[in-house]
Amino acid sequence: MNLIKIARSEKAAVRKYVDVPRSSAELSRQASVIVEPTIPIRLYFRSADLLIKQARVYKLEHDLEHAYVLYMKYTMLGLNELPKHPSYKDPENKKSLKLLNKCYCF
Repeated sequence: MNLIKIARSEKAAVRKYVDVPRSSAELSRQASVIVEPTIPIRLYFRSADLLIKQARVYKLEHDLEHAYVLYMKYTMLGLNELPKHPSYKDPENKKSLKLLNKCYCF
């Protein structure tokens, strides 16, 4: 069986049969996050928790590309996007912010 199939789109054929690593720029594009001010911030805290848990699973499975993307999403969410949310500094979010900023993820 040929590992690399010659096709119209050689790049797609190579990616289909050989595990070609993606560039960090491509992975970073996949890690973009946008926070909507109308969505309750507690949902973003829950999403951050799920992102970090899934990233750990990928890391343990040695799926480093997916782990990288999820760690980057977590970082972008916590450092860049959540501070823009109107409820970010509300006192009831203090505990969640502390956990988010602790980042014992690696």
